[in-house]
Order: sequence, then C-alpha cells, then structure tokens
Amino acid sequence: FPKLISENEGASYHFKIGDFDCYCINDGGLDYSIEHFFKNVPEEQVEKVQSEHNLPVGPIYTPYTHLIVNNGEQLILVDMGAGRVLPNNGKLPITMKSIGIEPADIDTIIITHAHPDHIGGTLDEKGKPVYTNARYYIWKGEWDFWFSDEAFEKTNEFFVNTAREQLSPIKNMITFLEKESEIVPGVNIIEAPGHT
Repeated sequence: FPKLISENEGASYHFKIGDFDCYCINDGGLDYSIEHFFKNVPEEQVEKVQSEHNLPVGPIYTPYTHLIVNNGEQLILVDMGAGRVLPNNGKLPITMKSIGIEPADIDTIIITHAHPDHIGGTLDEKGKPVYTNARYYIWKGEWDFWFSDEAFEKTNEFFVNTAREQLSPIKNMITFLEKESEIVPGVNIIEAPGHT
C-alpha cells in the first residue's frame, strides 16, 4: 500500500512497481466549476449527488499530482506541474525536497502533454529551467500542435501562450518522439491521444 508522506508544503505517496521506487508528488490543485466536469447535467443534480456523498457542494477541487520513478539508474519525472502559472500551485520542487530529491537530481522528464498544469512548472521565476540536468521527452505531434497556428483555433490563448513560453527555452534539451519506444530501461512510451 502507498505510504503517505506529509509535509507543510504538500504530500507524496511512495509505492513500488517491481524494483522501481515510485512517488506521486503533489504540486497543488485547482477548483473547477461543475460545468468543467459535467456537461449536459443540471448543476442542481450534481450538487444533490455531492451532498448525498458528504462532499463539498459546488466547485470540484482537483489535486495536481505527478509521478517520480527511480528505476535504479535514472530519476524520472512525469510532467512538471503548474508552477506559478496557476494559483495555489508550484509545490512540486518543495515536496520533492521533503523526500530527499532535489530538482537537479531529475535526469529524465516525460511531458505527457502541454496543458498548463503539466508544463507550467518548467521554468523558475527567472525564466530558467527548474530541472537543469534533465533530458525532456515529448511526442513530436504534441509539440508541433502547440507551436502551430491551428493551436489558437482549437484551444484558448492562455494554453497556447503558456506552452510556448514554458517549452521554447528548453527546446535544445528535448527529444521529440515519433514512435513508441523504451526511452530509459524499463520505461516505454506509448501513443495515447485523446485528452489533447
């Protein structure tokens, strides 16, 4: 069972998959309006179900958690959190330190997709990479989308600008993936479009 490690700045869950040590790390979270989660359902119906299950009625809090995997050779981080681009976030580096991992210890970063809650923590307040020793991996089609004119037509300007501002400075640190492959021992990348 996962072991909860609590700190003032956040929390993490430790668990193992085979010989791999894994940690779910909290970056913060955000309150979403009911409409973000439930389309075509009256708000009153959602609030009734929330109340019946002793949940807070109204906006739905969603924590942003990210995965660290130690495969014995690399420290792999999956996504970098929202950082300062969203309110009540940016706790990922602090929570990592609470379990003995410094941002500079991370040598592999997998970017699942470039929504603000996944890449907003790429750069520090000076515009420099938080994870200075990492090699980044992203699906080439994901990168191409966010840097295309089409992106402004299909999603909001904040999402597009955040992706460009956060990812452009690390372009020379990125490996662009075009086929499913093993990027480090025991970690395979598969294509799973849909969310983006």
